[in-house]
Amino acid sequence: MSGITHVLNIAKQALLTHQMSIQVTGHNVANVDTPGYTRQSLSLKANEAIPVGTGLLGGGVMGDTITRNYDQFMVERIARQSSLMGNLEAQQQALRVVEPIFNEARGLALNDLLNQFWNSWQELSDNPETLASRQNVLQHGQLLVDHLGIMNGEIIRARSDIGVSLKAGINDVNSLTTQIAELNAKISTAEVARGQANDLRDRRDNLVKELSSLLDISQFADKNGSYTILLANGHPLVEGQESWRVDWVDDQLNWLSKDANGRTISRPLGTGAHLGGKVGGWLEIHSELTAGNPNNYAGRLEALANALVRELNQVHADGIGTIRFSEPLVGGELGAMTSVTTGRIDAGTAHRTIPAGTITINGLSIGEIRGGSVMEKAANTVNAINQADSGVIAGLTTQVTGAPVDAAGLTVADTISFTVNGVEVNYTVQAGDPGDNAAFAANLAAAANGAIQAHNGDADNLPPKVTIEALVGDGGNGAATNALIFRNTNAGDQSSITIDNLAGDFADPGLSPAILGLAAVAGETLTADAGHNTGQITLFSDQPYTIQAGVDDTFLTQLGLHNIDTETPGNGRLTITPGEGPNDAFLLAGYKHSQELNTENGSFSIWLYNDDGSLALPQPVEVSLERAYSVHDAVNAINNAIINAGGTDNPLAASPLPWVQASFTDHRLKLTPTGGHQFAFTADSSNLLQVTGLNTFFTGHSAGTIGINQTIIKDLNHLAAGQVGPNGEIYPGDNTNALAISGLQHKDDIEFLGGKRNSLNEFYNSLVGDIGNRSRTVKRNVEFNSLVLNQMNEMRDTISGVSLDEEMANLIKFQHAYTAAARLISKSDEMLVTLLDTVR
Repeated sequence: MSGITHVLNIAKQALLTHQMSIQVTGHNVANVDTPGYTRQSLSLKANEAIPVGTGLLGGGVMGDTITRNYDQFMVERIARQSSLMGNLEAQQQALRVVEPIFNEARGLALNDLLNQFWNSWQELSDNPETLASRQNVLQHGQLLVDHLGIMNGEIIRARSDIGVSLKAGINDVNSLTTQIAELNAKISTAEVARGQANDLRDRRDNLVKELSSLLDISQFADKNGSYTILLANGHPLVEGQESWRVDWVDDQLNWLSKDANGRTISRPLGTGAHLGGKVGGWLEIHSELTAGNPNNYAGRLEALANALVRELNQVHADGIGTIRFSEPLVGGELGAMTSVTTGRIDAGTAHRTIPAGTITINGLSIGEIRGGSVMEKAANTVNAINQADSGVIAGLTTQVTGAPVDAAGLTVADTISFTVNGVEVNYTVQAGDPGDNAAFAANLAAAANGAIQAHNGDADNLPPKVTIEALVGDGGNGAATNALIFRNTNAGDQSSITIDNLAGDFADPGLSPAILGLAAVAGETLTADAGHNTGQITLFSDQPYTIQAGVDDTFLTQLGLHNIDTETPGNGRLTITPGEGPNDAFLLAGYKHSQELNTENGSFSIWLYNDDGSLALPQPVEVSLERAYSVHDAVNAINNAIINAGGTDNPLAASPLPWVQASFTDHRLKLTPTGGHQFAFTADSSNLLQVTGLNTFFTGHSAGTIGINQTIIKDLNHLAAGQVGPNGEIYPGDNTNALAISGLQHKDDIEFLGGKRNSLNEFYNSLVGDIGNRSRTVKRNVEFNSLVLNQMNEMRDTISGVSLDEEMANLIKFQHAYTAAARLISKSDEMLVTLLDTVR
């Protein structure tokens, strides 16, 4: 009601309201330096009016709500910009660790050491017979080896240092998501019956900003005020009171969850800058330093060392020093146990294309595998895997097929002949063959297999054996029903198959050898390709490897690899360890440079000498590596070639000993001269010498494994500056090989791991240039985006920031309002006293 009491109530409410305004302002002043604090304001509203005779009489003032001066759009923009800044700053920090590794300061640079190394070979070509020139080559080679080793060690240390930052960042992510989920619960509880929990919301927004600096995230609030936070790819990190974790395993960031049974489920998120924030930036540079990727910084240095070793050793292995080999020669490279894993392309899904990136091997993405026929998809799979340079070699198995045989006009005693890789197959038509295509085809296949077995069992025939088998097509094994098939028996053996010399003597003059169905392939030397393979893929590796193909076995089934993992089938993951498979063995594929081998038509020659330097044989012994598959195939090929050329003292013995005996000892190929003989090499088109480290300058295959061959370190006379002459002569002054090696400096078509072609120096200069350009780009981006973030923060502060000047003005305003309310109470009291005195 109106009157003095009403005035008193207005004054009291005004007093309390302006006191609250002063308290809110004091809260703002107290938090002027609190990170993430949002300025608060007490919004006022008029109290309800009461009716009087002259109208509605106002009821004074009251506080409505304490609100945050909050611009959600700007806060979200700042979060996104913070994610970008965190990413760039992390890259910049990591690149500061990487750049010194590739420092090209004069006198300390790899480029200088390479040039000095090539110059030493040029000097050797001027004085090939002097020990000083040879020592100079060895010293500069050792300096180069040492520097590559130091760079490799620094890369490992840098990778470890970045890994420490990564682990700390990931721990922060998990801590922040937990705290945000807890604040969601507190905010929901606090806001059930009251206004917004402003301070809790500020704390939560500050944590979200911290989280955004670590990862690229998005967030939205539900009707209860709880935040849901998602990663860029949609995986949740926070939803209501629940939070999820991330983890870093095998250089891969994973999102962790639990299924209904409580089992942990891991989903890969990636390894690069697309993850955003500091974690994405560290992962980006860390991925540039991981081993096994030929396209990152570490991999390109590996590729440089690999190409240097390969190119120089190929030339050096064909040469000779000032003396012949008179002591056992041990290969500088290790032959390793090789895993052999095969899978047959599924015919029902052969037409389907597997998109690029669907399959990874040791974390390296495999390109698109195009669909087609079974043979085409097998060939496409092998090409895609080999192009990835993942440390796994993929191979096809050669298969040659004919058309269906035609036994309609045959007569018993007709004769047929043909050759399989030079092995003659003779067959006489038997009762039951005429008119029966199935019987005729089966008998022909049996005859071919029998001839090949007889050939392989003949001691006069040089190994490696003819590892080919014949069988009959059934419509599902790559050939039409009753067609002859010839295929290599060793899995992944791409050696050629030649069917030739078709002939026949038939009672029916109208018949010809065409009834064998082999006319289309006769005389052709065919190797495994998209039209001539078994439909199988074979994977070789001397190291453990993991294939990841989606979340289930859908894609592994397409490649026929789904039944290999019997412990945890169905998860799209397959791990292979050499030595655990039934077909694992010491294969030539177990050498690090095995892809350089030519086992289709490659060979090398060995000159044999007596101890006095005279020729033990008038001609070199040619060792053919055709069809060599295992290390023991190569050993047998060398020993038997020497024996059959007459290089033995006991040719009539059951097991004659060659003058130079090959063996595989302690995982190394070894050649041991016997009976007072010496030897030298020439004309290696098989690359066996380079691959096994016989007569090479370098050993190893990467920056971390490169070294100098112990044969040269022990005796500099074996530094191959010259070459054996056409008649086996050796001249100490011959500089042919030294010139060829020094010329490698300018060879501009060297192929590197990853498929690039360039010269050695330019390839390395490109790597250094890329690192420098990236560092400068990141630095410019940091400077620019730092200005942008500062501007955004300033724009936010104009709305949400606390200004002491403004708050002091508010304090004065609210203080005067408070004083006025107090004065109103005083006047009301005077009025009430006057009224009481009047009625007394």
